Amino acid sequence: MDKGYSGIKYCRYADDFVIGIWNEKATAEKVKDCAKDFLENELLFQLNQEKTIITNLKDNNVRFLGYEISKSGKHKYTANNRTGFFVNETIQLLVPSNVMVKHIAKYSKNGKAVHLPQRINQPEFDTLIQYNTEIRGLYNYYSLATDVSTKINKVRFYNYNSLVKTLAFKHKCSYKNIIKKFGVDVPLKNNKTGTRKLLGIKYKSKNGEKVLTYFNESLSKRELPIVNLVDQLPLPPDHGTTLLPRILASECELCGNA
Repeated sequence: MDKGYSGIKYCRYADDFVIGIWNEKATAEKVKDCAKDFLENELLFQLNQEKTIITNLKDNNVRFLGYEISKSGKHKYTANNRTGFFVNETIQLLVPSNVMVKHIAKYSKNGKAVHLPQRINQPEFDTLIQYNTEIRGLYNYYSLATDVSTKINKVRFYNYNSLVKTLAFKHKCSYKNIIKKFGVDVPLKNNKTGTRKLLGIKYKSKNGEKVLTYFNESLSKRELPIVNLVDQLPLPPDHGTTLLPRILASECELCGNA
């Protein structure tokens, strides 16, 4: 509660950086001038004046590395028949709304999920991996956001339905029939009993036949980022039209060296 308290946090990635300041605007202006002088005199870099702004998180969110930095506001509460406000003002990361809209647009038209013609002629297994990789990568990147579950789940809805419609178009059948053909029973999440049908593709591995299902993991917020993201894709089935066996072979196709 000290009115003279001042706090400064600095975060940089490559040539992008953000400085968080808990103090008056005059302090922010002074810090900006110091950063400008250091970059120009010590590192011989020019500060981009158009992209370098001073803003109050109470008024505007800040974009940094694809995220939005925001500050929570007042929350109403009622106690002893009296209504008041609880102010926590915690800093949080959000998924920008335009990011969600952009990714939904890849799989939809006029508000409905559609098939993707460019993916019709590839093997079903490759198509499933492609859709899985896209939604998994999007979630992994934004998993630190407070609203990751809500926003990425909306993208997943269109991503999944586009996948099903793409395979339905390929097999010249209905949405319902493609689920019958490739549907796999998976357990319900969130402590619910029972199963539901989810699209999956069977493939052969060294340990026998297995099934790769559509991305069905939780989209909950993570407290820490993924440090080592290990690719856990299964070995693809033995068909010659896919690029994956050639990549996983880890050897040059010309000389045979690893």
